[in-house]
Amino acid sequence: MRRRPLSWSFRIPGGPTTPWATCSHLGRELLIAGGNVVDAGVGAALCLAVVHPHTTGLGATFWALFHNSSSGSPTALMPGPAQPLAPGLRLPSALPSLRLLHARFGRLPWSQLLGGPASLAQDGFLVDTALATALAARGTKGLCPLLCHADGTPLGAGARATNPKLAAVLRLAAQAPAPDLAGDDLLSLLVRDLGLRRPQSRPTPALEPAVQRAIPQGVLSTTPGPSTCPELLAMVGAALRSGEPGPDPCPALSAAPVSPVGTVLATVDSSGSVLLLTSSLSSPFGSGRLSPSTGVLLSDLVAKPTASAWACPLLLQGSSDDTEADMLGLVASGTPAVARVVTRALLSHLAGPQTQAQHERRQGPTLSTSVCGQGTLLQVAVQAEHAHVSSVPSSCCTVQGF
Repeated sequence: MRRRPLSWSFRIPGGPTTPWATCSHLGRELLIAGGNVVDAGVGAALCLAVVHPHTTGLGATFWALFHNSSSGSPTALMPGPAQPLAPGLRLPSALPSLRLLHARFGRLPWSQLLGGPASLAQDGFLVDTALATALAARGTKGLCPLLCHADGTPLGAGARATNPKLAAVLRLAAQAPAPDLAGDDLLSLLVRDLGLRRPQSRPTPALEPAVQRAIPQGVLSTTPGPSTCPELLAMVGAALRSGEPGPDPCPALSAAPVSPVGTVLATVDSSGSVLLLTSSLSSPFGSGRLSPSTGVLLSDLVAKPTASAWACPLLLQGSSDDTEADMLGLVASGTPAVARVVTRALLSHLAGPQTQAQHERRQGPTLSTSVCGQGTLLQVAVQAEHAHVSSVPSSCCTVQGF
């Protein structure tokens, strides 16, 4: 049976759509406080770093695509090459990445974005079904006492978790005057806590012009290499030329759902700007190495060229000459197979509802956006003063927002 998409329509301003309602609310409050789409998105991402440690966190790797409605120019946030902190552990780049994005495009003070996530980590949050399911599947080894009861059993859905050490790190990062110092604060604590040698290199996130490709319906933008996003554009172009949707994006479904390895969010504001953001710890709970004095789980995403193959947020602007043209954003998490799913979703959108319905009557449903049961595809369409957000998540990943 096809899984029907969850969808929301709203009059801009709306706010972020994230996998956790509290993080969506937090981002919306930042918009109401005078922030822009980057403030709201970064604040929501930091919130997810607290409440969803199985998919993201300060040890995670972040990619983003930002469309600035004022200039009409899309910009990509790139995490830089994977740099090891120790064998099997990646040098954390989340704080300098998000701080860099905010420093260039944000409006509110950096400290204001960290206040809500820090309070959530200090005062506690309720474990949701997604986190409880991932925790039950993995077990608690290396994750106590953060996600365990006193007897060592995993926290279940509805239990309250706190992370005061992470709250302290977020407050420390709020005082950092520059993007690189935001990462240095965390790194100093990690190397001391884990008894590691301080690495010679630092995280090297960068803001780069998006890779663009003109198609008859507008202009496609995505993040540049070394990700596989340029190949995604080529895949879309080939499918448009052939008129065919391409091979089945999910040729072999696994018998049981696979825990997600990343998270996604999409944010729009009243000006028509769009931010798509995706992050990953590579494996569920990353390396499973919890730093006791920081409350941070480190990623095991080190020198895996295919691990970020799906980190390809995609934007379609109706016209490169019209800054008020309709926008479509697609952002996914899961396995490399989602590149094919994103292609199918885009082609389905371009075909229009009538053409799509005719094709389905002839050949059956052509699009399975459940990402082969292993992730989430989030779609945001901005038209004039309205936005429509839809998602078909896997059974473990609800997406909530405005």
